[in-house]
Amino acid sequence: MIPFSLYNNSFLDTLYLKNNLLNGMIPNDLCGIATNLSFVSFDYNYFSGSISNSLYTTCTQLAYLSVIDNILIGNITNAFYDLTSLYQVAFSDNYITGTLSSSLSQLTGLIVVRLEYNYFSGSIPINSFSLFHDLQSLFIQGNSFTGDITQSLFVNNTLLHITHIDISDNVFSGTIPIQIFQLDSLITFAATKNCFNGEISNVICNYVSSSNIEVLVLDGLTSADKCVIKSIISVIPFITPVLVKYLSGTIPSCIYNIPYIKTLHLSGNGLGGSVVNSLPNTSQLSDLAVSYNQLSGTLPIAIQQWPFRVLDLSYNQIRGDLDYMSGSSSSSSTANTNSN
Repeated sequence: MIPFSLYNNSFLDTLYLKNNLLNGMIPNDLCGIATNLSFVSFDYNYFSGSISNSLYTTCTQLAYLSVIDNILIGNITNAFYDLTSLYQVAFSDNYITGTLSSSLSQLTGLIVVRLEYNYFSGSIPINSFSLFHDLQSLFIQGNSFTGDITQSLFVNNTLLHITHIDISDNVFSGTIPIQIFQLDSLITFAATKNCFNGEISNVICNYVSSSNIEVLVLDGLTSADKCVIKSIISVIPFITPVLVKYLSGTIPSCIYNIPYIKTLHLSGNGLGGSVVNSLPNTSQLSDLAVSYNQLSGTLPIAIQQWPFRVLDLSYNQIRGDLDYMSGSSSSSSTANTNSN
């Protein structure tokens, strides 16, 4: 537990207790005397129980709140959304449940939001991020969020400073938003294992030339556990077969031409078409994974000779010789072309 003497100080503004063996509940009178407390980090401890509503109502000056990797439960109470001085909040790696309130839109000063690997559910309120003009990092992967991510995050393209977004391993639906290619500041975007549908629109080709994305991870866009169809017929005892409904369409060829792209993952989407014929001479692409799709045709020599660090083309319908991928002519550290 946190000794009362640690925060029994009216001048205290920073309480940094990261990576200790502290346990018990987070004190609900944390700001009873330390009314100016603005920076709190309790990361990597063993705090349990829920965060008291009274902590939020008394710690009104909080600007930084981080409780990563504890054993916290419960939901986010309404008083949390009155902490309008917050610029960073991190509830990552706990057991927090419930939904996000529409009052989230009040926290317009947020720069970093980390809610990953909890048990949040429900949809993110529409327009809730439309006023977050300073938001730079959003990590909400590993929850059970639902709904159309375009309506929640990308209305009016107001995330002018966003650099990192990870919405993987949720239950988001709809189509992949083209807005991710319109955000000039976005560097990484990951959306694996959700319930998206439709296709990756060729409309993105109008924007990729000005995109600054370096890492784009879109594996298994339709493969979240809650959106696969489980068959009632099983030919193997004790094993329930599942049916994944893949995306439609092909991989837009322009996606390979994002100027600064280094990592491009599109595996497990059932997309058709062929492997891109070549890459721009200025391309920085070194990690390409397009396995478990329906790509066909032959593998162009230019792609075989490209100095990939990782190249995964497995489980497609690619045919032909791979002579240029063997020996010293190939610079790939890892190349997987199995099951073609």
